[in-house]
Amino acid sequence: MWFSDDNFMNIVKDCWTVPDFSLCDVIPNLVSIEENATLIAIPKASEIKQAVFSLNPNSAPGPDGYFGLFYQKCWDIVGRDVVLCIQAFFKEGWLPPNLNSNLITLIPKVVGADLVSQFRPIAMANFVFKIIPKILADRLANIAARIVSQNQVAFIKGRRIHDCIGIVSENINLLDKKNFFACGAIFRTSSSSDVHSTRCFAVSLGLHTAFYAELVAVLNVIDIAYSRNWLNLWIECDSPSVASSLVNRDYHPPWSLRNSWLNCLDKITRMRVQVTHIFRKENQVADKLANMGLNHPTLSWWDMPPLDIQPLLIKDSCGLPNFRFS
Repeated sequence: MWFSDDNFMNIVKDCWTVPDFSLCDVIPNLVSIEENATLIAIPKASEIKQAVFSLNPNSAPGPDGYFGLFYQKCWDIVGRDVVLCIQAFFKEGWLPPNLNSNLITLIPKVVGADLVSQFRPIAMANFVFKIIPKILADRLANIAARIVSQNQVAFIKGRRIHDCIGIVSENINLLDKKNFFACGAIFRTSSSSDVHSTRCFAVSLGLHTAFYAELVAVLNVIDIAYSRNWLNLWIECDSPSVASSLVNRDYHPPWSLRNSWLNCLDKITRMRVQVTHIFRKENQVADKLANMGLNHPTLSWWDMPPLDIQPLLIKDSCGLPNFRFS
């Protein structure tokens, strides 16, 4: 059977129809319209001056030969021209010729360097050009913790690329302990004791310690509450160490939780959070949730408590003894 080119193309089109969608439809919208307007707004003179005086005055000069100290000491003279230059970039996307030029300098890594690999190149930019990325960096700092993945460790303030080495080392040290842990938590409203209005989650953590599981549970609680706009939160934690860490906020967490911990502290500043220690050792509700979490490698959420723990929650809400006896 023979087909003409037109018939063949029609058959192929019918069999291989590609859905029409925009790439923007699959990219999450993490920046609001108001935040975006703030990011691209024309900077005021006060914001530009603040950026100038926050930069290192003794950094190496660029091709124009002027240190940052010159602009800071002579701001009353050159300030107006600098402001107009920076504002012109934000208004029109235009820079004066050669403003973004750089001097490339080779710094020897070793004494007597004679190979290219033994030199470290650095670029020295004009001081006025540095003001623009400084303003943008200061604006992005307010939302960076929310839009940058927690797994990103390089080139982020407060994070270090060798965190990955620490994470691997900690996990290797845990291999001989053979302890599998899971964590979970229960959310209740202050205005209702109805078991059916209680919500909970559980997740498996693999090879870790009991303290690690308690800390991950609290971090998940804060993250979930913040994402659901539950900004008034009272956390009852049965680990005094975890409760103390959240109250003092000077705790140094394990490597694998460092980014989550920093994000947690950032979210707490925009919430009303109280943390207290409550002694409920061997509580059956917590045990049941943890055992359920062992079967859930990813976080599982229930808008209504599973049937297995509903009787235990009722006993707990009535103040009845709710412990596990052997």
